[in-house]
Amino acid sequence: AETTYTTAGGLELALNSCYSSLRDVHEDKTLWLSGTDLFGREGVPLGLTWTSTGFDSYSNQSHTSDNKVFYNFWTRCYQAINRTNLVINKCCDIQMDEGLRNKRLAEAFVLRALFYYYLVEQFGDIPLLLKDTDEIIVTAERIPEEKIYNQIITDIENNKDFLDWEVDKFGRVGKGYAYALLSKLYLTRGYKTYADTKDFEKAAFYAQEIINKKDVYKLLDDYGKIFEPGNEKNDEIIFSVQY
Repeated sequence: AETTYTTAGGLELALNSCYSSLRDVHEDKTLWLSGTDLFGREGVPLGLTWTSTGFDSYSNQSHTSDNKVFYNFWTRCYQAINRTNLVINKCCDIQMDEGLRNKRLAEAFVLRALFYYYLVEQFGDIPLLLKDTDEIIVTAERIPEEKIYNQIITDIENNKDFLDWEVDKFGRVGKGYAYALLSKLYLTRGYKTYADTKDFEKAAFYAQEIINKKDVYKLLDDYGKIFEPGNEKNDEIIFSVQY
């Protein structure tokens, strides 16, 4: 780390690892599915085997840290956060184009906020780690979720203006995604006991900003185009619809 992440190329490598963490975190979709459509059925869907956890543990909330679904989700999110911390803390003083450096750091801040959003909504009070480490941590302090929300909202607010509406490579965090995540964070916090009186107003503001950028984002005239064979833009269209 002392030699690799000291150049512009090193910054790109470190940030790429943050993006690749998205695959790890989203690989197991159990936590996204359980409690929604799965609970609406009688038992476990046909053909679905629960080798790492039991369905009953979700319904009666008897799961522990031995549950591999929760263990992997927790571990992968904090591994991802550690990578974003490395970018934020070790790449902040790299001698390179200042605008590009600030943009890449802003991407890392937004990604870190996303991973913390996943964790705080799943577990509530959680450790708030803002420094990267390559050592084993054997103790942890649960930080109130209110402070987690304050941190990640502030991080995006402070860095969103370094991002552009048009990204220089498809899939990167741009201003549009930063605004979308901010809108979701404000909307979610607006229902909490510690909500700010302007949370809903700000959620609406950032959502409207995206809607107004019709030169960048627009609704499809025919969503069936997503599934047209031979359309080399399929992946790009689907991504746009999802976000």
